[in-house]
Amino acid sequence: MARAALWTLSASLLLGLPPAAAQDVPPAPAPAPAAEAREDAPSDRERKIRHLLEIQGIRHVRRLVIERMTEGMKASVKGMPKGYAERFLRLMEESDFESRMVAILERHLNNETLDAAIAFYDSEEGRKMVRALPEIMKENMDEGLRLGRELGMRAFEEAAAADPDWVSPNEGFAVATLRYFVRCQEQLQATGSIDTDSDGTGEFGTLLKLSGSAPVRNGFRPGAGKYQSTDFRWATSDYSKTGRTLNPPILAEKYGAVDENGILIMSGYCFRIFLPDGAGRSGFVHETGPRAKPGLAGGTSTVGVDHSEVIWCAYAWPEKLGANGKRVFWVSNAGDAVRSENARARWEGTSNPVSPDAAYRDAGCTAQIAVGTVGRDGDVWRIAE
Repeated sequence: MARAALWTLSASLLLGLPPAAAQDVPPAPAPAPAAEAREDAPSDRERKIRHLLEIQGIRHVRRLVIERMTEGMKASVKGMPKGYAERFLRLMEESDFESRMVAILERHLNNETLDAAIAFYDSEEGRKMVRALPEIMKENMDEGLRLGRELGMRAFEEAAAADPDWVSPNEGFAVATLRYFVRCQEQLQATGSIDTDSDGTGEFGTLLKLSGSAPVRNGFRPGAGKYQSTDFRWATSDYSKTGRTLNPPILAEKYGAVDENGILIMSGYCFRIFLPDGAGRSGFVHETGPRAKPGLAGGTSTVGVDHSEVIWCAYAWPEKLGANGKRVFWVSNAGDAVRSENARARWEGTSNPVSPDAAYRDAGCTAQIAVGTVGRDGDVWRIAE
């Protein structure tokens, strides 16, 4: 009778009718004091939900999800305090997340649905599914991550290519780094730390030397002939002899991490410094690594001494075109940075490294820079802001 009265009272309230109009039944009795003691006790539906979660093996699945989240954090979250990912894992394990799941399921599942689900997971086929569930979840997450990375990168590259005003944060880093090289080269030249012809005028250097990762070059061969002569050769320097290692270095040591081709890769961009070649019509030469065996490549594999007292240049180009950036940047002893959209040359990484004369209008390190016009790489070069 009490249940009927409660149902009638609820129905009448929902329908907007006076309680007495529903049926002639006595009003529901007041709750017994014992009911208050059971106020926080789980309802029958809550017990069913917790039982369903238990037989589904949800704790194992939850553990798997949390571990994958933590792995992702370790791989992608930078600049966090040491131990952040591990603390996140511990706090997630200690949290009462199951109660939140219970509340969500309680809002969406009625007793009939819960009974049917419990009956399935209590069956042999249901238990088979529970045993397979962790591996299914793992494969789903792995495949989702792979697809997300693939489609995310594709969308990023398409959007970057379609937006002429988009500037990658890596590109800003590249320009700032090149301008930093300008200040460091000025300091190196002013100190005369490299002066292979001992004329009191310092010469410019490369990343291994500026960073103190290798001794400076000190091999010297005097030039021959007169300036007007067709057989004129500049005085040259190389690593047949070495001088001291800069201490303290002008650049941080990390800038000396060049590969065997003298290319430094940082923050998605490749960097390389070029010096004048020792040939009469001076082209370009660049350093080679590793640190333990520095060398020179390009042209005659020697540095033109007199030209290297006044000329040097450096480029920065994307490690992966589209993913890390798209523009190429150039800077020199003049201090101004220029850029190209890299639409034609498509310089990229170590597979297609930038040509040393890309930003020039003609061949050779003394040629005019292609500012506001097409360079030798086919792209238009403009002042970098």
